[in-house]
Amino acid sequence: MKCAAAAAAVFGVVCIAPAMAADPVAGACPKPGTVLQTSIPSTVTVLSADGLICTIRSSATGEGSLIGLVLRRGPQFEPPPEALAAVSGLWPLASGKSASYTLRIPNGGSWSEKYAVHSKRKVTVKAGAFEAFELVQTETGGEFEGIYDFYIAPDLGYIVKFRFRLTKGSPDRTPPDWELVSVKAP
Repeated sequence: MKCAAAAAAVFGVVCIAPAMAADPVAGACPKPGTVLQTSIPSTVTVLSADGLICTIRSSATGEGSLIGLVLRRGPQFEPPPEALAAVSGLWPLASGKSASYTLRIPNGGSWSEKYAVHSKRKVTVKAGAFEAFELVQTETGGEFEGIYDFYIAPDLGYIVKFRFRLTKGSPDRTPPDWELVSVKAP
């Protein structure tokens, strides 16, 4: 889908409207009312599911939305249109899908994100065994490079395991690894 440049620059949604529509997207969010406990520890309650947008309340980070389960949207942060378009192109998840984008920073630098969906396989965590896709995100910018592994179980509609690997830069402010400990369906 081609986008009107002016509209995309202002709203971004123009480019991604079909994938972000209100129709459910299989595996992009658990049913509203689902409560998930992680090993961080953090409790996540699903408030609503709308297309790729999963609105949650987390005991660790507060209320916000996950878009395609890998982008966070909150009161202080709105993902750029390039990020929304890249992530929406990965859904529904399927082995071999990939996407990327580069953001130009006003100081002349850039920030690059690459996503790749790997094959589905059995992942066992404290909450049980799940068939999950491994979605690998590689983030590079300035003196930083990190790899984020999201193990997403489409039947659950959520991440069952998360791992971060720092490949370049300082370990300050890196996210902790975690796994799903329990799931309570509504």
